[in-house]
Amino acid sequence: MKDSRLNKINTELRNAIAEIIQNDLNDPRINGIISVLKVSVDKELYQATTYVSIYNAKDKEETFQALQSSAGYIRKLLSQKIDIRNTPIIKFVLDKNFEYSEEINELLSKIDIPNDIE
Repeated sequence: MKDSRLNKINTELRNAIAEIIQNDLNDPRINGIISVLKVSVDKELYQATTYVSIYNAKDKEETFQALQSSAGYIRKLLSQKIDIRNTPIIKFVLDKNFEYSEEINELLSKIDIPNDIE
């Protein structure tokens, strides 16, 4: 399958999954802001690895677990929203790059750099 077609499918899946998470999930364990960063579907269209970030959640791990348990329901709704022969299995991956960059910024702000470097 051509890469341009896979990229188009990835983008369509990302947009549809983000919309479903925002509008159709009513699980009280899911709170905060969930951002769908990237979707990467394999060449056989069997599995869609979905990278998400969770912001301002009371318990990020509980929210992520609830999101994972909703994967089957999201897949069902996805099959109704997009026109694809076989709807891929959704696998969520929690992206921690934001947390890592915040930690680095905090550490850097603690470093005392003298102004009189000559």
